Amino acid sequence: MDDIDNGGVCFVITVARAKASNPTGFVNPFELTRRKLIADDSPVSLDILNFYDIHSARVQYLVLHDASLMQSSYNLMISLTPYFLDFANNANNSGNIITASLVLEINNFISSIIAANGSQGSLATDLNFMLNKLNLNSLVGLTATQAWAAIKTSY
Repeated sequence: MDDIDNGGVCFVITVARAKASNPTGFVNPFELTRRKLIADDSPVSLDILNFYDIHSARVQYLVLHDASLMQSSYNLMISLTPYFLDFANNANNSGNIITASLVLEINNFISSIIAANGSQGSLATDLNFMLNKLNLNSLVGLTATQAWAAIKTSY
């Protein structure tokens, strides 16, 4: 099997694990979040969607071709799922509070993506720009809905 086939198998396993961890039915929280960003139409939403459109294929390529990044991506997906669901559903009382360890996990993953990408294209520059604008450390202690309100206010 070539690398793409191996990556495809890993991706299928990742989706299967996500489905298994949600026995009531698989809901793609990332797609729900994307739809909410499209509907929001704020400057920060547009920048996030633009970043996604420009860089998602490259990030997917990097993840699918590096077992460590694949595992980190899977772990981060699992960690972020409750927050994305809360954001998509405007949930404030779920008890899901952004923690310093979650922000560290996000930052470590982004650093790994930047390292894996090297100097190709504008991925590192654009990631660092978004990180500076989003100021993730300032979101510790907030719910996803509160964090989004804070981001939109400061953006």
